[in-house]
Amino acid sequence: MNKALKILGIIFGSIALFLIFIVIVSLSIFSDVSNEASENSSSSNVSKEKQYDLELISMNCYKEYGYFYITGEVKNISGKSLENVEAVGSAYTEDGTFVKSDSALIEYDPILAGQTSTFEVVTTGNPAISKCKVENKEFWGGSFSMKDGR
Repeated sequence: MNKALKILGIIFGSIALFLIFIVIVSLSIFSDVSNEASENSSSSNVSKEKQYDLELISMNCYKEYGYFYITGEVKNISGKSLENVEAVGSAYTEDGTFVKSDSALIEYDPILAGQTSTFEVVTTGNPAISKCKVENKEFWGGSFSMKDGR
Protein backbone atom coordinates (compact mmCIF):
# COMPACT_ATOMS: atom_id res chain seq x y z
CA MET A 1 0.00 0.00 0.00
CA ASN A 2 2.90 2.36 0.70
CA LYS A 3 4.10 1.78 -2.82
CA ALA A 4 0.65 2.68 -4.25
CA LEU A 5 0.56 5.89 -2.16
CA LYS A 6 4.02 6.86 -3.39
CA ILE A 7 2.94 6.35 -7.02
CA LEU A 8 -0.23 8.38 -6.44
CA GLY A 9 1.86 11.12 -4.80
CA ILE A 10 4.22 11.21 -7.77
CA ILE A 11 1.29 11.34 -10.21
CA PHE A 12 -0.50 14.14 -8.31
CA GLY A 13 2.77 15.99 -7.85
CA SER A 14 3.50 15.76 -11.57
CA ILE A 15 0.02 16.99 -12.43
CA ALA A 16 0.40 19.89 -9.99
CA LEU A 17 3.77 20.86 -11.51
CA PHE A 18 2.31 20.60 -15.01
CA LEU A 19 -0.61 22.86 -14.08
CA ILE A 20 1.75 25.40 -12.50
CA PHE A 21 3.84 25.34 -15.69
CA ILE A 22 0.70 25.93 -17.83
CA VAL A 23 -0.34 28.89 -15.65
CA ILE A 24 3.13 30.48 -15.87
CA VAL A 25 3.29 30.04 -19.67
CA SER A 26 -0.25 31.43 -20.07
CA LEU A 27 0.56 34.50 -17.98
CA SER A 28 3.72 35.04 -19.96
CA ILE A 29 1.90 34.84 -23.30
CA PHE A 30 -0.91 37.10 -22.05
CA SER A 31 1.65 39.63 -20.84
CA ASP A 32 3.42 39.64 -24.24
CA VAL A 33 0.14 40.08 -26.13
CA SER A 34 -0.95 42.82 -23.74
CA ASN A 35 2.38 44.68 -24.14
CA GLU A 36 2.24 44.33 -27.92
CA ALA A 37 -1.32 45.66 -28.02
CA SER A 38 -0.30 48.56 -25.81
CA GLU A 39 2.70 49.37 -28.02
CA ASN A 40 0.55 49.15 -31.16
CA SER A 41 -2.09 51.48 -29.76
CA SER A 42 0.48 54.04 -28.63
CA SER A 43 2.38 53.88 -31.95
CA SER A 44 -0.88 54.18 -33.91
CA ASN A 45 -1.64 57.37 -32.00
CA VAL A 46 1.74 58.72 -33.03
CA SER A 47 1.46 57.55 -36.65
CA LYS A 48 -1.98 59.08 -37.27
CA GLU A 49 -0.12 61.99 -38.85
CA LYS A 50 0.85 60.91 -42.37
CA GLN A 51 4.58 60.50 -42.91
CA TYR A 52 5.80 61.98 -46.20
CA ASP A 53 8.99 61.33 -48.18
CA LEU A 54 9.02 64.55 -50.18
CA GLU A 55 7.59 68.04 -50.03
CA LEU A 56 6.68 70.02 -53.16
CA ILE A 57 8.34 73.41 -52.66
CA SER A 58 7.47 75.03 -55.99
CA MET A 59 6.02 74.18 -59.39
CA ASN A 60 5.57 76.03 -62.66
CA CYS A 61 3.92 74.98 -65.95
CA TYR A 62 4.46 76.72 -69.25
CA LYS A 63 4.49 76.25 -73.03
CA GLU A 64 7.54 77.13 -75.08
CA TYR A 65 8.56 76.31 -78.68
CA GLY A 66 5.91 73.62 -79.09
CA TYR A 67 6.75 71.86 -75.81
CA PHE A 68 5.07 71.82 -72.42
CA TYR A 69 7.29 72.19 -69.34
CA ILE A 70 6.57 71.32 -65.72
CA THR A 71 9.40 72.55 -63.48
CA GLY A 72 9.92 73.02 -59.76
CA GLU A 73 11.62 71.92 -56.57
CA VAL A 74 11.09 69.08 -54.13
CA LYS A 75 12.60 68.62 -50.68
CA ASN A 76 13.46 65.28 -49.07
CA ILE A 77 11.69 65.30 -45.68
CA SER A 78 11.94 61.55 -45.06
CA GLY A 79 15.05 61.58 -42.87
CA LYS A 80 16.93 59.21 -45.23
CA SER A 81 18.49 59.33 -48.70
CA LEU A 82 16.10 58.60 -51.57
CA GLU A 83 17.31 57.17 -54.87
CA ASN A 84 15.82 57.17 -58.37
CA VAL A 85 13.15 59.81 -57.64
CA GLU A 86 11.14 60.66 -60.73
CA ALA A 87 8.92 63.70 -61.15
CA VAL A 88 5.73 62.73 -62.99
CA GLY A 89 4.10 65.73 -64.67
CA SER A 90 0.49 65.45 -65.81
CA ALA A 91 -1.25 67.89 -68.15
CA TYR A 92 -4.97 68.71 -68.18
CA THR A 93 -7.47 70.82 -70.08
CA GLU A 94 -9.16 73.83 -68.48
CA ASP A 95 -12.06 71.63 -67.28
CA GLY A 96 -9.68 69.04 -65.72
CA THR A 97 -9.70 66.41 -68.47
CA PHE A 98 -6.44 64.48 -68.55
CA VAL A 99 -4.38 65.07 -71.70
CA LYS A 100 -1.01 63.40 -71.11
CA SER A 101 1.81 62.79 -68.68
CA ASP A 102 5.55 62.35 -68.84
CA SER A 103 8.32 61.89 -66.29
CA ALA A 104 11.98 62.64 -65.63
CA LEU A 105 14.45 61.96 -62.84
CA ILE A 106 14.92 64.87 -60.46
CA GLU A 107 18.32 66.61 -60.57
CA TYR A 108 19.93 65.00 -57.49
CA ASP A 109 20.26 61.24 -57.30
CA PRO A 110 20.31 60.34 -54.53
CA ILE A 111 18.57 63.23 -52.85
CA LEU A 112 19.90 63.37 -49.29
CA ALA A 113 17.77 63.87 -46.18
CA GLY A 114 16.84 67.56 -45.92
CA GLN A 115 18.13 68.35 -49.42
CA THR A 116 16.17 70.26 -52.07
CA SER A 117 16.38 69.31 -55.75
CA THR A 118 14.98 70.81 -58.93
CA PHE A 119 13.05 68.87 -61.57
CA GLU A 120 12.03 69.47 -65.16
CA VAL A 121 9.54 67.38 -67.08
CA VAL A 122 9.29 68.17 -70.79
CA THR A 123 6.68 66.75 -73.11
CA THR A 124 5.34 67.59 -76.55
CA GLY A 125 2.83 70.40 -76.51
CA ASN A 126 -0.88 70.17 -77.07
CA PRO A 127 -3.05 73.29 -77.57
CA ALA A 128 -5.69 71.90 -75.14
CA ILE A 129 -3.27 71.87 -72.18
CA SER A 130 -3.85 74.62 -69.61
CA LYS A 131 -3.27 73.00 -66.18
CA CYS A 132 -0.73 70.66 -64.67
CA LYS A 133 0.19 68.75 -61.53
CA VAL A 134 3.23 66.82 -60.38
CA GLU A 135 3.67 63.62 -58.41
CA ASN A 136 6.72 61.53 -57.60
CA LYS A 137 7.57 57.88 -58.02
CA GLU A 138 10.55 55.61 -57.87
CA PHE A 139 12.13 54.97 -61.27
CA TRP A 140 11.76 51.19 -60.87
CA GLY A 141 8.06 51.31 -60.00
CA GLY A 142 7.74 52.09 -56.29
CA SER A 143 6.25 55.31 -54.99
CA PHE A 144 7.16 58.18 -52.73
CA SER A 145 4.56 60.12 -50.78
CA MET A 146 4.63 63.87 -51.30
CA LYS A 147 2.91 66.69 -49.51
CA ASP A 148 2.19 70.00 -51.18
CA GLY A 149 4.15 72.63 -49.27
CA ARG A 150 3.51 75.51 -51.67
